[in-house]
Amino acid sequence: MHIQNILNSIEDEHGTKLAHGTYKTMKVTLSAIFTEARNLGVYDGANPTTGVRIPKGKKHGRKRLAYSLDEILTHLGLFTSDPIIVPQPLPRKRKTTRITRRRTGIKAEVYVAGISANQMRAIIGVTAFAALRKGEIRGLWWDDDRGEMLAICRSVWNTTLKSTKTDEDVDEPGLVPVIRPLRLLLDAIRPETAAGFMFPNRCGGALDLDNIADRILKPVFEANGMQWKGWQAYRRGLATNLKELGVEDTTIQCILRHEDVSTTQRFYIKTVPRVAQEAMRVLEEKIACTAVVQQTAVN
Repeated sequence: MHIQNILNSIEDEHGTKLAHGTYKTMKVTLSAIFTEARNLGVYDGANPTTGVRIPKGKKHGRKRLAYSLDEILTHLGLFTSDPIIVPQPLPRKRKTTRITRRRTGIKAEVYVAGISANQMRAIIGVTAFAALRKGEIRGLWWDDDRGEMLAICRSVWNTTLKSTKTDEDVDEPGLVPVIRPLRLLLDAIRPETAAGFMFPNRCGGALDLDNIADRILKPVFEANGMQWKGWQAYRRGLATNLKELGVEDTTIQCILRHEDVSTTQRFYIKTVPRVAQEAMRVLEEKIACTAVVQQTAVN
């Protein structure tokens, strides 16, 4: 009863702002807590989450957006020279440079990014062409670059170095092929003595990609009339782009390193409109000359 009241109170406060899946996760988490408590001998009784109604919430959670190949190439084209100028004002505590736009005469604050264009392109390339998760990108060391392959050995969450989502490690790393365009992007930032994090911050630790997105990518994209869809959109984009090229779902699963192909199919492969149109065109050609269709046309 108490568990039901907890979920009901959350539903009363948030309603359909939360997805049904989120409410479901809450119940599963509470159930796991009581199960563990029983296993440890600190609770003796039935699991109180049994029979608890899960609030309906909204049908779908966050939109699972994906970047098309054209969008990815456009993103790379935004960062071709140094320094990277962010065309929107940032908080006063950050170092800014005042400029005057000659045509309008309007003064605007711009931010000079502390990351090079080549680094920015390499980060986008690793995400879009190798489909690494955000934490895996942060956890890349130069030792993981094995020429034709990237070894995925670790992940970084906040400041914590840990194993990847699929428990890959140094002894049994996940291996992702490095295509030629990505090879060029990585070689462009490879130092003479390559060691440590591939994408370090100023202190030598792992670069904060959320910070990079907030301070650089979002304002640059907005200034160019584009939408920032998040880092995961690059990973979904690769799955979708490979699917359009006729790659088997199980192969895409292998590249994205999912444990189950259903995860790849449900959450990562996005059917784009032109693919659906082409599929219907093929169907049209297949049935256009059949007897039943011709008879219907005559009637």
